[in-house]
Amino acid sequence: MQLSQTIFIDIDKVSVNYDDVVAINQLSLKIKKGEVVSLLGENGAGKSTLINTILGRCQVNTGSIKIFGEQPGSQAAKVRIGTILQDANLPDNVTVKEQLNLFRHYYPHARSLEDLLNIAMLKGIEEKRMNKLSGGQKQRVFFALAICGNPDIVFLDEPTVGLDTSARKEFWQCIENIKHQGASIILTTHYLEEAEALSDRILLLNQGNLIWQGTPTEIKNNMTGKKVSFHTSAPKQTIVAFFDSLGSSDVHTNDTNIEACDINIQAGKVECTSQTPEVLLARLFAQKVPLHNLLVEPSKFEDAVLAMNEQMSNKAVAKENVA
Repeated sequence: MQLSQTIFIDIDKVSVNYDDVVAINQLSLKIKKGEVVSLLGENGAGKSTLINTILGRCQVNTGSIKIFGEQPGSQAAKVRIGTILQDANLPDNVTVKEQLNLFRHYYPHARSLEDLLNIAMLKGIEEKRMNKLSGGQKQRVFFALAICGNPDIVFLDEPTVGLDTSARKEFWQCIENIKHQGASIILTTHYLEEAEALSDRILLLNQGNLIWQGTPTEIKNNMTGKKVSFHTSAPKQTIVAFFDSLGSSDVHTNDTNIEACDINIQAGKVECTSQTPEVLLARLFAQKVPLHNLLVEPSKFEDAVLAMNEQMSNKAVAKENVA
């Protein structure tokens, strides 16, 4: 489905500080109608602060945010937003149907009960009480409550944490259902496969900085090179010396630099990333390094995200050491 060009959220050079800590640093981005955007980053990266700032719960120190052209936290913006937050809770003794109908009365243009049951995949359990639901079923109820008012944007903060694989994939389908109706989804998650499967765009945060944004495919393509792995009976020191020689002697074959990084050697298994795997392997064969179970594959989404985070963290440490 082609994305709309309508801008729902417009963030321009926003910074948020907590005393001397910079939680968000000069961040700019736009989020469009019908877009699923995942916020990724380690704990303390600024994901929750960014969401709370968009919702009007955090004060902006510099820059500006407009949501539907309105100020964050304004009533005009609030009525067009749905949220599932990590601390969500509901009474045990009410049924799914009762809970949904109660929330529907809060909105002047609420979705029908039938619509909510279908989108959130709650058909057949609407008469169950909350304390009789599985974890996955409860999360789908929270999702239904978040979309009761037919919002244009839904914020999902770690919505599938603690759910098993089956329950998570059922929740993914709920997200797809609402996306196809034109709503934008802003998702925070630590499950990278979830972000890759659902997202039109990834925002990667590190220490309050937006270090990358793009599609999951673009992120993988940004990490040049392929992952090389093999098992070997050669002593560890032999393998270490081999990789050291690549870096120290700047080996070239046919004018192509042999590069290897993210090298991991453990229990006879060697893993690395190489921009020129065919040259690397030719060198290994020439050195008569015994190897088996050889595998060369494109870099995975998870590898790319972790590598970018590690690179930015290393730069920050180096900057602190210089200072």
